[in-house]
Amino acid sequence: MIFEGHIKLLKDCVFDLSTSEVLIAGLSSNGCIAANILIRTGVSHLYLWDSHKVEEKDLAFCGLYDREDVGKNRADVLSEKLRELNPKAKLEVIDDVWGFLREGNFRAVVDGLEDFEDKMTFERILWERSIPFVYGFMKEYMGQVSVIWRGKSRRLFEIVPKSLEENIQIFPAVAVLVGAQQAAEAIKVICGFEDELLAGRLLSVDTLTATFDEIIF
Repeated sequence: MIFEGHIKLLKDCVFDLSTSEVLIAGLSSNGCIAANILIRTGVSHLYLWDSHKVEEKDLAFCGLYDREDVGKNRADVLSEKLRELNPKAKLEVIDDVWGFLREGNFRAVVDGLEDFEDKMTFERILWERSIPFVYGFMKEYMGQVSVIWRGKSRRLFEIVPKSLEENIQIFPAVAVLVGAQQAAEAIKVICGFEDELLAGRLLSVDTLTATFDEIIF
């Protein structure tokens, strides 16, 4: 049984995990990793969105992509791979993500977005709907995770730069750490562990110096 190693740990919210929906937006690196962990943990309904195709560089970050997947739509490929892990899971590829953001039903959104303007637009729509946005950022050896949620945190534009560099190089281990923590935050949202959430806090990791820092805002 795929959940045997942790089902007792999460026994009080196994049902909630199996009946809750999470949107993963951006599937090249940390988003792909978060989706993988969520399915393996017991979240059985994921919405997947990414407008890009699998690139060779994606293979360095997400172990679910193979060389034969290069050139195929990321969301289509990932939905097939995740369904192999849990055949009972409901995996839906989203085409009109902006309409879905405004009207869809889901508990949280995991940020795997590569475009800074997309991050800000997602956050603005979700803030208006009071839906948590599990923010993730990576640059070289450093990564950040926070939960942006109206009434529990400050706005994204208040805690991150007004613009981000293009074509940033990323150490693969950073994507693993960021994606794993984002999955953990989404699970905490579903399970009601609100006091433990990274809301009002920013977790920063530097894999080069092996340091973790918490910034409270």
